[in-house]
Amino acid sequence: MQEVHCSFYKKINELDDGTYSIARYHAISEVPKLALWKQDIFTVLGRDLPRQKNREIIFYGEWKENIYKKRKSLQFHAERFKVLLPETKEAIQEVLADEVPGIGKKTAKAIVDAFGTDTFHVLKEPPKHETIPRIKLMAVRNFIKAEERKERLCYLMGTYDLKKGQARKVLKAFGEDATEMLDANIYNLYKAGISLADIEMNHEPSEEEKNDTIRIRCGIYSAITRLCKNKGHTFIYENDLINETYYVMHKSVPKATIMFALDYFKSQLVDESIVYEDGKFFLQEYYDAEMLLNKMIRERLGEKILSEDERAKMIEEINDLAREEKILLASQQQEAVIKSQIYNLSILTGGPGTGKTLTIDIMIKCFLKRGKSVLLMAPTGCATKRMISATHYENGGTIHSKLGYFLDDEFVANRMVNEDVVIVDESSMIGCKLFRDIFTQVRPDATLIFVGDKDQLQSIEPGQVFTDMIDSKVIPTTILDHIFRQGQNSMIPINAKLINEGNPKMIWNERDFQLIRIEGNDKMIEEEISKKIPQIYEMNYENREYSDVQLLSPLRKKFSRSGKVALTSTEYLNPVIRDLINPYATPDSKEYVETYGKRFYMGDKVLETSNSNINGIVNGDIGKIIKIDPKDFTITIQFDEKTVKYKKENFATLTLAYGVSIHKSQGQEYPIVIIPLMKSYHRMLTRRLLYTAVTRAKEKVIFIGSLAAFFMAVNDDFSEARNTNLLNLLTQKAQ
Repeated sequence: MQEVHCSFYKKINELDDGTYSIARYHAISEVPKLALWKQDIFTVLGRDLPRQKNREIIFYGEWKENIYKKRKSLQFHAERFKVLLPETKEAIQEVLADEVPGIGKKTAKAIVDAFGTDTFHVLKEPPKHETIPRIKLMAVRNFIKAEERKERLCYLMGTYDLKKGQARKVLKAFGEDATEMLDANIYNLYKAGISLADIEMNHEPSEEEKNDTIRIRCGIYSAITRLCKNKGHTFIYENDLINETYYVMHKSVPKATIMFALDYFKSQLVDESIVYEDGKFFLQEYYDAEMLLNKMIRERLGEKILSEDERAKMIEEINDLAREEKILLASQQQEAVIKSQIYNLSILTGGPGTGKTLTIDIMIKCFLKRGKSVLLMAPTGCATKRMISATHYENGGTIHSKLGYFLDDEFVANRMVNEDVVIVDESSMIGCKLFRDIFTQVRPDATLIFVGDKDQLQSIEPGQVFTDMIDSKVIPTTILDHIFRQGQNSMIPINAKLINEGNPKMIWNERDFQLIRIEGNDKMIEEEISKKIPQIYEMNYENREYSDVQLLSPLRKKFSRSGKVALTSTEYLNPVIRDLINPYATPDSKEYVETYGKRFYMGDKVLETSNSNINGIVNGDIGKIIKIDPKDFTITIQFDEKTVKYKKENFATLTLAYGVSIHKSQGQEYPIVIIPLMKSYHRMLTRRLLYTAVTRAKEKVIFIGSLAAFFMAVNDDFSEARNTNLLNLLTQKAQ
């Protein structure tokens, strides 16, 4: 491995796969003449290349030949790098002022005057100083530690071919012992949450390694992780885990050997990744989350009995508030409001049109009248915005924005919620870890109210906390089942209720619940649906906002596992719809950027698919491109009230959003939804999925496809039961 000393000149580009960047550097050590671009400048390719100015950088890697426009040159391919802290007073002062938060030029000079060229050595453990505030010295200490951490991350990434997020997990799991653990056995990476498939992308196991004990444990960990992620389980039964491990390891290890390896976890030996209890195998994080939830739910429970006079007085106060709003509450709604006022923890659930939002509105007014502060939260920005708009109460935000931040798409909950009352909407969408974060970050004496529709799709993340809490019957719960009007004589809530009950006898009409029927063989139906959806979209889009019409499909991916094009998938239909309705998407248009195999035009409707933490934009947020700069390769997107500029490196997480999967639509509402129906969807199109899609619509639902497929979905609920332990824990305690 060769070594080059240099300093940063400028960044050139990011390769289309998003993994490598290209930058130019000033050579400090000697480099081959063929590598020089001009004067002492040469080119480096690598991952997360450093861009700190006035810092010496050491790259480790090798020179490789490059041919561009018939001209040969050498480029340095960096496997890893080290960014050195400066040693001269002038350079130290510049780095302190430019790179350390909270340190300006004046303080930087004072620090260097006090500690000289030993500044970065001395301030690893800051001594007391008479004139320099300790908070400033601690800021420098934190900077030094962050630099050391970056160096270790870079070493792990280069030496073991890890991504940055994986390297962070390794450091968190092993700390200073990371190198020793991985040198001893690369499959120890599973203890840092890295799967067998990811490990063996860069490491081909030898015949001897295939039966290695730690590799088999890694396979077991990968199998339980995959089942939890794909099925929503928090634990796996032994036979299911053996079979899944067998396939995860590509049948390279006999099932009997896997059974023997499971004894390691059964024996209660120390392993911080998998827990065995009562015939169930848990990932540690889900085991801990459910155990903590059980404890914290129990701590919030307590009987509060009202006398008849107290109850009558409370009902009178609630009705007075309702009359001020010129509304009349049903008895179920009154009961929900009463429970919210007398219990620290309660649940409100019901389908569309049953008055959940109206009930929340009266709850809020009751709390405010009593001088309580209230916070509204929901899993998505759209759900939060809808909640705020309907209640006219402004103090609200997404759960993630109120509780913490994202680091490499992992959520870190570190903010305490200080309000007296927290109301959480769309609770069925929340997985067990985020539920845990809500309980831990909300004050123990605060009132917590969870609201949602228990019959919608469950959370994408493992767990079914909302359902388990309701089914436990230990938490005060109100179920709203009377349908009020959703618009004048709307069939949407009525038919949604029929779907949920397994009754396929819909009340069809062309006004708000329409079926465009196509029958025949699967291939013909798919082709016809694919042709008609863009036309239907265009017809309903006329004179409307970009967000008013939405295609909701069970399918997202353009290609099936067999490589066949899925003509009703959102990835296939999105560009087709865009080309039809976006006036900027023309063959001669220059108002676009293209990267990662995707093209974005001015005016495009786009979806953020990760928790990027770009100005608070989170997974599921939909916006419109309002500006494109092809020269700078940037796009500006309007997300509701937020305007955000995306650089090229952020494009990978954006996708077109004229159509989204039904799963991705959870927590959203659209005036008009279009839903394709095909028998070939098989077990994907379940009753719960259909119900979720229908309840996204405010004004009109348009089904297109096979009526037989609709009947299959309504009559046969293929939704698999989730393996979760919370219900068992709550009911055991209640007995």
